[in-house]
Amino acid sequence: MKRVVTSAILAAVIVAALFYGGVRGFAALTMLAAAGGAWELARLGLPASWTTRLLLVCGAALVALSSMCPHPYKAATASLFLVTSLSALDAILRYPGKGTEAGPWILTCHGTAYLGLGGFFAVLLRALPQGLEWTCFLVAAVAAGDSGAYYTGTILGRHKLHPALSSGKTVEGTVGGLVASAAAGAAVSLLLMPGRNPAFMAFMALAVGAVAQVGDLAESLLKRGFGVKDSSTILPGHGGILDRIDGYLFAGPLLYWIVDWFKL
Repeated sequence: MKRVVTSAILAAVIVAALFYGGVRGFAALTMLAAAGGAWELARLGLPASWTTRLLLVCGAALVALSSMCPHPYKAATASLFLVTSLSALDAILRYPGKGTEAGPWILTCHGTAYLGLGGFFAVLLRALPQGLEWTCFLVAAVAAGDSGAYYTGTILGRHKLHPALSSGKTVEGTVGGLVASAAAGAAVSLLLMPGRNPAFMAFMALAVGAVAQVGDLAESLLKRGFGVKDSSTILPGHGGILDRIDGYLFAGPLLYWIVDWFKL
């Protein structure tokens, strides 16, 4: 029940940002998601240092918001360089004279790019001429894939997909998630993009859903490395913010590149 209630609240927030917030409202929501995910990652993997944690959180938010600048790629590159330099300086100043302090520096750089660029490309997707429709397509494909994998795996799951990373994910759930992504993509195309071929859109949604599942497994790899089941408990029934946005961090950039490069 908690999972359903939380899903309903998240859906309402996303719909409000998408349809009533415009690009700026969606960018604000994306920045908050990137910063929240970064805070969870910092809490798990960085020492109890406010400067180190804030570098990761502010860096991810800054890279995500670079999408709103007149020259977004230059702004994102500058933001990444700034965080890399400051986190390196922070690690140098904290070096105790033995052992290594490179871990926090590496994680800060990785987390900034991982979360910040995911948000960056999501906002760029929303800012495209048909950005609202494409962003709805992204959200539908990833969300349907996630729910489809969860419920199919719960009911029909017999064969573990990758037991070392996730004891709950199954081959049957993965297939169910991909089917759900394809169906959601076709449905969005019929409702919001009537001039497009539903079969082609279903295929695109299938690709988006597959990459989102890779993003889910990648986040599972991070959590296993830190010895935790969820990134946090802020979202009842779902875990943390990072647990909810992991698929979008991979699927969003892919969809933006496809749509932008091929002028779809």
